[in-house]
Amino acid sequence: MATIAPYPTVHKLTTDVFNHEPLKGKSFEATFIHERDLYTDTTPLDALLKSRTSTTDALGLAGAYIPCNEDSLDDGSACLLTKIAVATPDAVLVIELHFEDANYPSDIVDHTTLYNSLFNPENPLPFIGFNLDRLALQLFGEYGMRIYNGIEISSTLAKSVNDDRSAKEFVNKYRWKADLDMGTAIEVLDNENDTPSNVSILAARAWMSAVLHQASEAMSSALAAIDPINLSLLEDEELIELKKALLSSDRLRETAPDFQKHEVEVKKIGGKLFLVSQQYNSRVRETEYDLELTFENEIVNARTKKVKGKNAELVLSQSVDLDKAGALLDAVTLGKEEATTLDNQRSNFILFALQGKAAVSDNPLLQNIWFPSSEPAPRPIDPPTLKGTEYMRLNNSQKEAVEEMMQEGDKARIVLVHGPPGTGKTSVIAALTQCILGEEEPLDDKDEASQAVPVLRMDAMTIEDPNLSEGEEKEAERGPTVWIVAQSNVAVKNVAEKLVKVGIYQFKLIVSREFHFEWRLVCRHEHIYTKIKENMCVTSNLPKTKGEVATFLGDARVVLCTLSMLTNPLLQKLEFYNYMPVKNVVIDEASQIQLGDLLPLLHLHGHEISRLCLVGDHKQLAPYGQEEVQEIESIFEKDHIVKDACLLKITYRLPKPISNIISSEVYASKLIPFNNESRITCCKWLDIAGEEALEGTSYYNALEVESAILLAKELEAKEKDFRVISPYSTQTSKACFLLTRTLLCLLTVFKILARMKDEGMKWEDKCFNVDSFQGNEADYIIISLVRTKAMGFLKNDRRANVLLTRCKKGMFVLSCRELMMRDRTRDTLLGKFAFSWNASQNDLPWASYSDLEAGREMVDEDLGPAPIDSAGSKPASRRTARAEKNGKVPQPKGKGKKRK
Repeated sequence: MATIAPYPTVHKLTTDVFNHEPLKGKSFEATFIHERDLYTDTTPLDALLKSRTSTTDALGLAGAYIPCNEDSLDDGSACLLTKIAVATPDAVLVIELHFEDANYPSDIVDHTTLYNSLFNPENPLPFIGFNLDRLALQLFGEYGMRIYNGIEISSTLAKSVNDDRSAKEFVNKYRWKADLDMGTAIEVLDNENDTPSNVSILAARAWMSAVLHQASEAMSSALAAIDPINLSLLEDEELIELKKALLSSDRLRETAPDFQKHEVEVKKIGGKLFLVSQQYNSRVRETEYDLELTFENEIVNARTKKVKGKNAELVLSQSVDLDKAGALLDAVTLGKEEATTLDNQRSNFILFALQGKAAVSDNPLLQNIWFPSSEPAPRPIDPPTLKGTEYMRLNNSQKEAVEEMMQEGDKARIVLVHGPPGTGKTSVIAALTQCILGEEEPLDDKDEASQAVPVLRMDAMTIEDPNLSEGEEKEAERGPTVWIVAQSNVAVKNVAEKLVKVGIYQFKLIVSREFHFEWRLVCRHEHIYTKIKENMCVTSNLPKTKGEVATFLGDARVVLCTLSMLTNPLLQKLEFYNYMPVKNVVIDEASQIQLGDLLPLLHLHGHEISRLCLVGDHKQLAPYGQEEVQEIESIFEKDHIVKDACLLKITYRLPKPISNIISSEVYASKLIPFNNESRITCCKWLDIAGEEALEGTSYYNALEVESAILLAKELEAKEKDFRVISPYSTQTSKACFLLTRTLLCLLTVFKILARMKDEGMKWEDKCFNVDSFQGNEADYIIISLVRTKAMGFLKNDRRANVLLTRCKKGMFVLSCRELMMRDRTRDTLLGKFAFSWNASQNDLPWASYSDLEAGREMVDEDLGPAPIDSAGSKPASRRTARAEKNGKVPQPKGKGKKRK
């Protein structure tokens, strides 16, 4: 479609959205103006309204939005509404909205004409459009105007909160009923960015909305059945929160790349071609998008036919001789990652709220999060009496957290537990679970058979009551239940390990089919692995009918799964929640979950949940995308909830010198070390004279890779438990490849796997980027910082905090000393840590790559071990025990000073 000249201007436009008469090839007059033009002359708007054949005819309405890029994200304008198009079947008026600009304070903005003519509550006009929920919220939030009667066309697809309302889905479903041209229709509906080439598309989208009911009787009937959007149903503050959730979601979606790069190998089996994914996060998925495979001598397009675990079977667009094509250099899926079920649920909840079909004001948990009462909730005078075995083994701050979570009181209680690194968050979750289930007898001395049936409290006993519903009867038979969820499959697996360790076996661990055991479900102890495997279920093996659910659950009273699985449509269909009521919910990694992702849970179960416990650390990784989209919030951004958070104060993981620096710089000196190891040699910074190099969009440092391999060889030779971490995924993949190649002298991953199995050695599960390693630990950590010229996103203190807090005995930081000692670097956590450590070394030279190459030993054999368990022990000394009581920890000696 044509680019439109400057305002005001009138064009005759034609679109080929429809394939039949009379809409096929129909032209319409499009007038393009700036809102300022209406201040002195309302003729274009008046003429449009008069052109309606009836005052009850809905006006087509569409919006255009500022493209999301680095500049617009920085200035906060990304995805904001800039233009609207209002349409009748014969004419369209495109209006560039006049918005306030701080750079031009004398520019008076006045929306009176638009308000009176289009959005006047005394004369509410009917509108119809695609994505009208987004347009309605942004019209209100950015320009103060409400839609009172709006038909959101894609609502025809939203029979439930789970349904996909994308443009592609709409066109696929209605292409025959509305006789739509598939390619043109998707282009018109999908291109909402405000660019010069999209202005005529904006007009076409509004016109298409205005005439869609004419396409067929079936289409007209479907539109007539839609519940209208009416913003008068909601209070202003409710609309503002919904708009924030929608806008942050849109911005995050827009920042996603238009392609997905995969780390894969190619293999041919029985005449079929497969891609074998090397990392879970970059795996190949089943999708309708094309794959582009770049070989040394050829570029081939393909599509996935079937994906199972790591293996994706391909259908090629052309035949290819792998021998002649050469090595596979790159594999890319062309297109943005498709929306998940959780994305659809969040979007539909917002739509339903605007239609009056989803509760906001009477949803108790939403009200507690968004609109807290100014009056404190009544609290019991005495804490609950708890006798769980694990509870009795906790330290004081852990016990206080469990007691707070077990308090009876407000039905929709939200309890936040702030757990810094190594403070026993999973121990707290296990103890809480035991208390809820009603464990009272010690489990350690029981045999496994007796451990399978817990001793219940009186309030958990089955009670026969003729007035109970079927669901309540099932709940009474089973006893109290707990849902433990997290953002990732790895996190819920870690909690499952802890439950097994403390003797809680009545659980089901539900993991996605894609995750499966061949990925990262790795346990260090075989008996724990066996028990988890017995209780694990892949989603594809869930019951097929409602009648199978009770048998599937058996005696389970705990379900562990991802947040998205908790609201999965399959569980809804199976009426799973009748057997496992969603009353007690524990969310791990809560600081990594954006508030918008909690909306589906609160919508579906907000009235059932009596105890919502969120465990996390907002000083570690933020919700995905928050670095780019700063409006994204987690529960930790809600000050009224954070101020009452329970802080876990003792770190059982970190050696004292590391803990003291982290406590001082990150946790206001409230973090207390349990570990008695006090020698500064538990941490070594190395000055590697390498050079950062850019590969694609990620950095790596070849000499740091070699240094990591030399350290890994020493650690392996001394039979030490270690991991390699880097903030850059390219670095970890290169380190992992070199590790396997140099240690085993093999060329392919498959030969490596075979030899490792034969030799009884382990190389897998060794190399990670920082985002995938939060919540994990090892005795020794090798950190490759990569950068030598500038800090880049090493300036992110939350990511740096994760890097520096993974070791139990010692860590090695591969870095550039000159960069780390710059004054500007001292503003970062890595810089502060490096300065403190350097001062403790009296500014002596750091070890270098030459030292490693010469065989200088770096690992101190007698470094003190971290404790085995993270519950029930005292801090490192009486002094730190007193500090726990007072919430302070002694400052580290030799705090960094500026170099003269």
